[in-house]
Amino acid sequence: MKAMNLIDSSFFDSGSTVAGLFRNQSSAEAAVEALQLAGYSDRIGIAIDNRPEQDKFVERTGTQSVESINTLGSRLLDGLFRFFKGDKTRIDILIAVGIPAQEARYFEGGLRAGSTLVTVRTAISSHAVEALVVLAHAGADTGFVDFGAGYIHGYSGDLK
Repeated sequence: MKAMNLIDSSFFDSGSTVAGLFRNQSSAEAAVEALQLAGYSDRIGIAIDNRPEQDKFVERTGTQSVESINTLGSRLLDGLFRFFKGDKTRIDILIAVGIPAQEARYFEGGLRAGSTLVTVRTAISSHAVEALVVLAHAGADTGFVDFGAGYIHGYSGDLK
């Protein structure tokens, strides 16, 4: 009989964050609507380089800004950044909500180029793949997939 590995990440799954860039807001809105229909309504974050435009998008879609997503990790990092560094950059915020640093830099470049970033915090890693498929189906730039490395650009969970 095989013993259960209590350190297995699937046993203590804390979820994942997926993200996708959209070149136009209508595609981003379609993705948000599909994610809401899939049950992710309260876990969708939005980032747009133009703050007033972001606020309008958030209000129109019933979502929240990426920086207002309150996960335990983001609250802890928020306190550390304020203590050591002062204000957080948008890259710091993306990292705090669970996006790896390399992807955060990539997404920041897309935001500066005028794209809309949609993030989804999932309760368990297996739901991250579902949310990523919804984003990709709506036309999101989620990067590339390398299953050998257990890595999806725009996906911060473990595929192994």
